[in-house]
Amino acid sequence: IVMPSLTEIEFDKIIQEKEQYYPDFLHETKIIETVAGILYKYSKSHMTVLVTNCRQERAMKTLNHFGLADKFSYIFYRQFTDKDEKINKFQNAISKLGVPPNSVIVFENEISEINDAEIAGIPSTNILIV
Repeated sequence: IVMPSLTEIEFDKIIQEKEQYYPDFLHETKIIETVAGILYKYSKSHMTVLVTNCRQERAMKTLNHFGLADKFSYIFYRQFTDKDEKINKFQNAISKLGVPPNSVIVFENEISEINDAEIAGIPSTNILIV
């Protein structure tokens, strides 16, 4: 937790309110045109996979808003272990899909997630910072 002074109940309440008000502000979000262009181009001929830390409902609202829901062959949402530890989203997707890490291209903007991609065996040359 980023704010250790929050109780679990307070944290859950913030998450609930964030989810409740998200649709009211969805129109404020912006798509990254270059990445969307790549997705449009390659989703017809290649397996395209969304691997996100977003919860399923919020991810689908965003994808539907931008007309992208049908552009992905697979979607992997936020997951935690039984001990409430975050699962490396890249390792999880690579394992479930049975694809070699060097065949994966990642578009990412968070340093911790870039590190997770490298830990999963994805070559740094295949990780594009957006």
